[in-house]
Amino acid sequence: MPTVAVVGSGIVGASVAYRLAKAGANVTLIDRGQPGGGTTARSFAWLNANAKTPRAYFDLNLEGMRAHRALPDEPDLAGIGDCIHWTGNLIWAGPADERDLRRRVERLQYWGYAAEWTDAARVQDEIAPHLAFSDPTTPVAHFTDEGWADAPGLVTCLVGAASRAGTTVRAGVEVVSIEASGGRVAGVTLSDGERIAADLVVNAAGPH
Repeated sequence: MPTVAVVGSGIVGASVAYRLAKAGANVTLIDRGQPGGGTTARSFAWLNANAKTPRAYFDLNLEGMRAHRALPDEPDLAGIGDCIHWTGNLIWAGPADERDLRRRVERLQYWGYAAEWTDAARVQDEIAPHLAFSDPTTPVAHFTDEGWADAPGLVTCLVGAASRAGTTVRAGVEVVSIEASGGRVAGVTLSDGERIAADLVVNAAGPH
């Protein structure tokens, strides 16, 4: 199996490192900060395929939702279910935007997505009593299968599982260059001067 350097230990990098390590790769996970402390910590972490177009992008996000639902079934990821909350999602709009919202719900229903209409009265009675509406007949779109994640918590679980599978975690050091030899990746050099040989480099570094 290859030797892989994964740059960035947010949700993408941590997931990649975990899957590669489970598959038998020799993985080093590198982050200039701490795992989950960059872009992932700033994410809204909304698990949805709600406003995702075109269809291929919607399908990709739907598969992502399904993958998150399956994570708690993996024995190596004990506790990860506590980081994922399938609460559903409510969206309502003013007169200027309601037409677009109705079109979105219609499209999602056609694509088989869990989207339905309810009203403010039912929302207050059954779903979210803390919400206030001036008109109890206000139409509300309810996306019952959506949720949110404690993204830093997910990263902690994934990095821990990757480490137990053999991944080396290097936090607090930055990749300053990607080395090549013979037209192929050969490794990375870190800000502390260390060079890590690698057959493959995965760039999962976000903007933060």
